[in-house]
Amino acid sequence: MKIVNQKNIPPTEDACGKLQELYSSDNLSLSYSVVTDSSKSHKHLKIEEVYYVIKGKAKLKIGDEIFSIEKGDIFSIPKNEYHNIQDVEETIEVVVVTNPKFDLNDLIY
Repeated sequence: MKIVNQKNIPPTEDACGKLQELYSSDNLSLSYSVVTDSSKSHKHLKIEEVYYVIKGKAKLKIGDEIFSIEKGDIFSIPKNEYHNIQDVEETIEVVVVTNPKFDLNDLIY
């Protein structure tokens, strides 16, 4: 067992903003992401994502549908579906679980 503290993980830039990968195994990843502006529309061929919004308010586009999201919302993004966060009213902070684990090579713009 390994205990990790978020403050010790440097953020990296990804399609959605700043991302900290908090945990990763062969089957899944757990990340913390901060989105301050609209993210780039993208999809993953192999990865399904589940987001838990812990702070903020924005719009989420999945395919052709647009949803309002805010603190407390949980939503899933199926693999092979273009998506992005847009119209950020308040900086969005989310916990993201991916299955299988996050892989930058599976990111398609």
